[in-house]
Amino acid sequence: MDADTAQVAIFAVAMISSLVLHEFAHATTAFWLGDTTAAYQGRLTLNPLAHIDPFYSILLPIMLYLATGIPLGGAKPVPVNPQLIRRTSPSRGMMLIAAAGPLANFVLAILALALLYLCSHLEWYKALPTLIIFYMVNIGLGIFNLLPIPPLDGSRVLNYFLSYRHSLVMAQIAPYGMFILYFLIWTGVVNTVTKPLYLFFSNLIPFPS
Repeated sequence: MDADTAQVAIFAVAMISSLVLHEFAHATTAFWLGDTTAAYQGRLTLNPLAHIDPFYSILLPIMLYLATGIPLGGAKPVPVNPQLIRRTSPSRGMMLIAAAGPLANFVLAILALALLYLCSHLEWYKALPTLIIFYMVNIGLGIFNLLPIPPLDGSRVLNYFLSYRHSLVMAQIAPYGMFILYFLIWTGVVNTVTKPLYLFFSNLIPFPS
C-alpha cells in the first residue's frame, strides 16, 4: 500500500468512526432526555451499519478532503420526537440533542490532540500521521455541523435562541436547506467560512522540531 492509499484508508476509518460517535451522541442524549425513538429504531449503537450513509459518510468526505483538504460529511439523521422529551422543555431538549453531536467531535479532537502531544514528547513519530488525521477530521466535523444551515446541527442550536418570529423563518428555510448547503459548498462559501477556523486548530498540532 503506497502512502496516498494509506492516507485515504486512515481518513476513511477516522471519518466513519467519528461520524458514528457523532450520531451515537445524538441518540444517547435523546434517550437520556426521555425520547426512545432512536433506540427503538436501532440507532443507540456504535455499529457503523446503523449510522453510515455510503455517499454522505464515505464518498463525499473523501472527494472534499482530496479537493479542499477539509473533511466534510454526514451520516443518517437520528430520529427525534420532541413530544417524548421529558427532562426539559422540547425546545431546549432539541437544542441539547443537536449540540451533542459536534460536542462529541470536539471531545474526540481534544483527546487526539492530547495523544499527539504525548506521542511527540515520547518521540513516537509513527503514530503522529494517524492522530493528526483523526484530530482534523473531528475538528472539521465539529465546525461544519455547527453551521447554522438546516439540516445541520447548528441550525437547531441557533433556533433555540431565536425569537418565535425568526424561528418561523428558519422553519420556512428548512425544506430548502440541503440545496442552500450544496450551493454554498459548490461556490466555496463554506470553505471560506470554515477554513480560518480549521487552520487555527491545525496550528495547535505539535510537530517534531
